[in-house]
Formats: sequence, C-alpha cells, structure tokens
Amino acid sequence: MSPRAGAVDPAAGGAADEDGSWLDLGVRTEDVAQWRDEGFGAFEAALAQGDGFTPSMAVHHRRQLERVAHTWIRQGLDSVEGLEWHRAGFAAADAVKWRSQGVDLSTARIRRDGFDRRFTPRGSA
Repeated sequence: MSPRAGAVDPAAGGAADEDGSWLDLGVRTEDVAQWRDEGFGAFEAALAQGDGFTPSMAVHHRRQLERVAHTWIRQGLDSVEGLEWHRAGFAAADAVKWRSQGVDLSTARIRRDGFDRRFTPRGSA
C-alpha cells in the first residue's frame, strides 16, 4: 500500500504509516512518533487526543485511557465511527445497542437528549 499524503516519513525518523490508520483516525501527523514511543496504538492515541490529551500527558493517565479504549475495541468499534460515538458522549455498549437497531449517531443523539421521546435503546433506563 502506498503512503498517504501527510504520512510519517520513515526517512525523517518515524515509522511507515502503511495502513493509514493513524491518519484515518485523525491523529496529528507530528505526534504519531511520540504516541508510538509512549506505547499507544492508533485508536488509543486518537481517543486520548480527542479527549484533550497530548502524548506526554497521556502517559500519566495510561491505565484509564487504555481501559476506555479497550471497551470500544472489544465492541469492534476501534474505528472513526467508534470515535465519533465516544466524542458524542456515548458508552461503547450504548453505541452497540443503538447501532444494532439501525440507528445512526445523529438520530441517537436526538433520542438520547429527549427530543424524540418515542424511542430509547432497548435495555436502557
């Protein structure tokens, strides 16, 4: 697979971004090498970055960040879509429930926030 525009250049000291997952997940190109050096995977880094962490800050919260990321990974939502659900304030289990009912994120937000009281995900209060 050819490198994507903005991918980390191996000649510049970074690892090749062969699958593009770091960039696809929105991890800042200039931070990829540091995230990797700190032991974070692409999804973990994207989730932490989206929650306001830098690589140097994230190392101090590694267990918490890994725990959160792994709930999404276990549900098969270690993707851009999973990040969008997380950033919208949904738990991984809730995202799975909504998705299993064919409900997209936009509609789930409306329903969760009480603007369409006819619908709630099965099993939620």
